[in-house]
Amino acid sequence: MKEVFDRFVPELESGEFGFQRTTVPVKLLQHEGDALVSRSQAKRLINRFEIFREVILDFDGVKLIGQPFADEVFRVFTNSHPDTHLYPVNTNEDIDKMIKHVTSKPKL
Repeated sequence: MKEVFDRFVPELESGEFGFQRTTVPVKLLQHEGDALVSRSQAKRLINRFEIFREVILDFDGVKLIGQPFADEVFRVFTNSHPDTHLYPVNTNEDIDKMIKHVTSKPKL
């Protein structure tokens, strides 16, 4: 129990404790293996992420995400909640490309 507490409830600068980190298995959002492509799916995923400082998104078991899904999570959410940091893990090449696509600044 102490290991879990130390991992997810670090002491804050104020000397208080609070849940600051969470890990989310993204594959749980998939219904019967459906692809994660829509903004509405992304909004269900990111609901309440803003209460954490760090969100680890575990993509194990997810093969592909669509551009609207990635944009809502990695551009819209992060721009709206700059104090919450998203960390994708266990991604594959296709997921990495989509995340990079939506987070890259357009060249002028």
